[in-house]
Order: sequence, then structure tokens, then C-alpha cells
Amino acid sequence: MIVVSDTSPALNLARIGHAHLLCLLYREIVGPAVVAREMGRNGIDPHSIGCLAVREPSNIEAVLRLETELDPGESAAIALAIEVGADLILADERKGRKKAAEM
Repeated sequence: MIVVSDTSPALNLARIGHAHLLCLLYREIVGPAVVAREMGRNGIDPHSIGCLAVREPSNIEAVLRLETELDPGESAAIALAIEVGADLILADERKGRKKAAEM
């Protein structure tokens, strides 16, 4: 199973000391570099989540199109999810989840 995460699900679990739950649920989670940077700006080392692999989406045009409606983390996560054929995307905002489902 391929899982891609936006910032908030991983960040919020890490803030309360439960990021390990992600690793129990999913063997590997992929997150775009913008997600890793957002986590770092919020005091969480993304490398502390052992199952989180950082990968940049290669379709920058798709990211830029999505950014007209969504924030950078959601946009990159959705573009990456499409690119890697993700089975699941972890996103907390309704607008982002709706867009991901549409695509």
C-alpha cells in the first residue's frame, strides 16, 4: 500500500508524541519535501518519523495548478499521490480531501 501524507496528519501526531502510530498503520509513508519543511518550521524533525520517506513530485505544473486552490503542502501531496499511484492520501482539510478524491 502506498500512502502519501500532507503536513497536518504527521505533524499533529508527532506533536503529541504519537507519530509511531503512522508507522504501525502503514509500513511506509511518502511526503513531499514541502511537507518536511513545514514540519521542520513547526519544530518537528521529519526524519524522526522512521516510516516517512521524503520525495519531491516531478510534475511541477500539476503542483502549481493545484496551488491555485490549495495550500502548497496539499498541492504537492496530491500531485505526488497521483504520480506514485497512491492507495491513500492523509489530509486533514475538507477542500484538499475533496480535490484528491476528484483527481
